[in-house]
Amino acid sequence: MADTLSGSPETFVDKLVVPGDVVLDLSAMANQTIKLGSGLRQESDAISVTKAGKLKLSKHNKYWVESSQKRYVPSVGDSVLGVVVDSRADNFLVDIKGPSLGFLPVLAFEGGTRRNIPKFEAGTLIYVRVVKANPGMNPELSCTDAGGKAAEFGPLKDGYTFECSTGLSRMLLSSPPCPVLEAFGKKVSFEVAVGLNGRVWVNAESPSTIIVVANAIMKSESLSVVQQRIMVEKLLQTLHLSSWQPEHTTGLGEIKKSFPLYFHRLSFSTSLSIFSLPHPSLLALASPSVNSPELLLTVVTRLSKKEERIAVLAAMENGQVPENANEHCPGTESDSAGKSDACQGCPNQEVCATAPKGPDPDLVGIAERMATVKHKILVLSGKGGVGKSTFSAQLSFALAAMDFQVGLLDIDICGPSIPKMLGLEGQEIHQSNLGWSPVYVESNLGVMSIGFMLPNPDDAVIWRGPRKNSLIKQFLKDVYWGELDFLVVDAPPGTSDEHISITQYLNATGIDGAIIVTTPQQVSLIDVRKEVSFCKKVGIQVLGVVENMSGLSQPLMDFKFLRVTPTGEERDVTEWAREYVKEKAPELLDVIASSEVFDSSSGGALKMCMEMGVPFLGKVPLDPQLCKAAEEGRSCFTGEKLGMGAPALKKIIDKLMENQGLSKMISSKMREKGFDRSPTMCTDKWRNLLKEFKKARHQVKVGSRSAKMSYYEDLEELLRDRNKNSSSTTTVSTSAYKSHTPPPKVDSFIHFSDKGLEDANIPFGPIGATDRSAVNLERRLDHDGDPLAITAADAVVASGVPPWNWREAPGNGAENPPPFCGRIITVKLGEYSKRIGIDGSAEAIKEAIKSAFRIRTKRAFWLEDEDEVVRSLDRDMPLGNYTLHLDEGITIKLCFYDESNRGVVRDEAVTFYTEDDFRDFLTRRGLTGFRELSGYRCIDCLDDLQSGAMYQGVRLLVD
Repeated sequence: MADTLSGSPETFVDKLVVPGDVVLDLSAMANQTIKLGSGLRQESDAISVTKAGKLKLSKHNKYWVESSQKRYVPSVGDSVLGVVVDSRADNFLVDIKGPSLGFLPVLAFEGGTRRNIPKFEAGTLIYVRVVKANPGMNPELSCTDAGGKAAEFGPLKDGYTFECSTGLSRMLLSSPPCPVLEAFGKKVSFEVAVGLNGRVWVNAESPSTIIVVANAIMKSESLSVVQQRIMVEKLLQTLHLSSWQPEHTTGLGEIKKSFPLYFHRLSFSTSLSIFSLPHPSLLALASPSVNSPELLLTVVTRLSKKEERIAVLAAMENGQVPENANEHCPGTESDSAGKSDACQGCPNQEVCATAPKGPDPDLVGIAERMATVKHKILVLSGKGGVGKSTFSAQLSFALAAMDFQVGLLDIDICGPSIPKMLGLEGQEIHQSNLGWSPVYVESNLGVMSIGFMLPNPDDAVIWRGPRKNSLIKQFLKDVYWGELDFLVVDAPPGTSDEHISITQYLNATGIDGAIIVTTPQQVSLIDVRKEVSFCKKVGIQVLGVVENMSGLSQPLMDFKFLRVTPTGEERDVTEWAREYVKEKAPELLDVIASSEVFDSSSGGALKMCMEMGVPFLGKVPLDPQLCKAAEEGRSCFTGEKLGMGAPALKKIIDKLMENQGLSKMISSKMREKGFDRSPTMCTDKWRNLLKEFKKARHQVKVGSRSAKMSYYEDLEELLRDRNKNSSSTTTVSTSAYKSHTPPPKVDSFIHFSDKGLEDANIPFGPIGATDRSAVNLERRLDHDGDPLAITAADAVVASGVPPWNWREAPGNGAENPPPFCGRIITVKLGEYSKRIGIDGSAEAIKEAIKSAFRIRTKRAFWLEDEDEVVRSLDRDMPLGNYTLHLDEGITIKLCFYDESNRGVVRDEAVTFYTEDDFRDFLTRRGLTGFRELSGYRCIDCLDDLQSGAMYQGVRLLVD
């Protein structure tokens, strides 16, 4: 097909088009109003195609491209089926299978007011209409038609929901009616709701009708009209043969309530369907209940021996233990199934022994669920009571505070403590069309545990291995986590069935590694050695070992002081002791007191790690504040008073992030949000920066560290040496920078690089006779070159000036430079506006912006478009006007005391941008940290500082 329009627009209707085809010319369609749907975009007066498919035209002059893809792009006026994933004060977040979640205002209902706000739980299926679908923004939804009436929109109950292609959805809604729906509508009573986003909902009084209609709809996409009618006739005959209702079942609602997972898990693509039996006498529904973890196997009619064998094989296919199995059943998946001593006398012994031992079919479902999880981390321990679950909970809190999407899975079946440690006691699991929904602590921290399934938290879970394995498989296969950055798995102590199951099920999806928690005493370390050996045998990388409870450490003034009389009586003298220390030895106020709780004479976990060749992450003291946070179900990193455990945990997590894969992920997240940071700088400051911009979530390509970043670091080093030597010409000896003497242009750049925005009228480089920077004449834009190839060129911004990162051809001798023909955006900071060319890599665009506005290398920045959406830097970013935002850093007040009266004599405002700034300041002042003016908490890293707070510089006592 030609790339240009030939003939009338009707020429292309119902014809195949490919990306790049121009199908409409607006200049030739005067006084006509058209609407564009999915697969089309407007470029000036031309309407071009963006995806392959058939061009369609509706009666209302709406054009779209119909294809068989499942990806849905929202368009105004579309009716879609969405799933509620979260509720807010003013709106509901709805998954409509689009690039981003849609939001449904609480007033977007017929007659909606603040007094009758609807309540939808997570997982509710709802039929809505798209009213706004602007690029780069979340689509807005409504439950009313164009006239404000509810019409067919609203929540849908019962029934069965399945997904299909968007092309099939449009075929079902086309005119004339779809042959399948038209034929069934004449013979069978049922309801159907079709969303243009590729979701279909079917409901009827009889479950068999639902299954037959849904199966026919899914198969109709690949059949012709004649084949669809023949298929419907055969299915209607089968439906007539199987039109019976099982005993004690009055309709769909009762079956849906008794077996909440049946309709969600049923797959129409398998050979198992109730209408495949000529004389159906069996309807076996096997599903773990949400309210009770017991296995439900219900046979609604009498079973013959042949039918009983079918039921057993169905249970084996699902990896479950039949209800009539012996007490010590080894499990249907075991190699000894039907052969061990425990199988003697079991009615299923012959079936288990002769059944084929093929690959577990559920592994495919687990792999699909885990495909959206980027990193999976196991938390293990050799013995119980070492603080493993506490570490798992606090690790999840810390990762969630870093703006990661985090899931915490508790597979400690017999001792679930995670609900208590995250403050989720009494919560229940909810079932949705997508599966089990985790219980959420925050919007980006979900939790799943058997503790949510117990009617009484004091009930004991007395299960054998096969039943535990079945529940773990259910957690991995049926829990809908969504997109996760981290899945933290809290395993039980030791090396039991749960460990073997989790590694077996996750082996195909990849486990990033395991963190092992221990205590210093030798009794615990013996079991840890076994845990390390287990990880090596199953091929799991040990990310590191954490030594918990390695001594009691806390400020001296937090201790309770007692005086023991000769008779053994204890008297509390805490107040007297604190006043005595303040008066007689005030220098002890900042001392941290430590005492060993467990014997570590054998060298502790550090020596064990050195012997076994595994990383040692660090030590966590026995901290009362950390224990209190675990009891209250909150993060130990928040609160008015932080103990010594929180900084120790933070250092361990930071060290964990030094893992190459995790560090790369952090670096990429920083660059997505416009932060110009190297991987090392990201590790130092990423938490403080990311917490400011949690709402900005844009997926962009991950760029690698370029040569320009290293070159800028060289310039920083030259600048530091220049300031030290106070000379106009600096001689630097460094391995990173090959030239010992900076060239004149680099020297001139260094001379003005620290002037800041106040000297924005000073151009870079020497000024030539034409009042243009000589650096401009160096060469054109070189994406792989040093940053001076894209530095700022013009002294004054005027109309017709080329973008800041455009280079004229060297030595062309032309008085008038050639015009710039690339893509340009306008960036504004205060009263300054610069035009930046974006026909290059993300690194090149960043360097151009930094040089145009004289931004210091260490200072972070990001761009917002006119809709206040943070945009990632990319050559494909939309053209337009952008606002430049600079990282303001952290500003504190540092107080200086008079030694004679200990009063505040003056205070100084200090601003830090990076951890290096903080460390350099401490070194210059001869300090080792800060202490809060109104408390005793000591600060030794940038992330613990609070903006606007007052601190005093201190030196900690050392031996």
